[in-house]
Amino acid sequence: LFATVAVGTSDVKVRATVAALTTGTQAGVAIINNATTPTQGVVFYLDGAGNCKADEFTAATTWNALATAAKTFTASDELELDISGAAYRAYHVTAAGVATLIASGTFTASLGTTPYAGMFSTYSGNTFSKCYVFPKGNEGQYAALDGLSQ
Repeated sequence: LFATVAVGTSDVKVRATVAALTTGTQAGVAIINNATTPTQGVVFYLDGAGNCKADEFTAATTWNALATAAKTFTASDELELDISGAAYRAYHVTAAGVATLIASGTFTASLGTTPYAGMFSTYSGNTFSKCYVFPKGNEGQYAALDGLSQ
């Protein structure tokens, strides 16, 4: 993993901009149960072979494909993984801001009560230019803003 942050909620979005991707390698976003030794999680990534893939893992060697869609890499493409409990939505967003729902459904991986979200790569030559992680707000994270509306 390049970087993760503790999000403290299982209802979270992570979006990253992939600036460079080497053929045959993977880069994308992940929501995992442990920052240093993850044993369960959901990943959404470009596979370096012309596809976007969503996978889950429920043990170090137990991976399950959730979805695959043909999507040629273009610099500055964004990948977004939106998790709500055991449901997910995975989006590919072009540099022009056009979002395409690649996959949605449910997963069995246990993310725990304090998951970590961030970007990952299987090769150090792949680069990211941005990464955003934020809770969806359905657990009161933005309640303080309610008093500001009129």
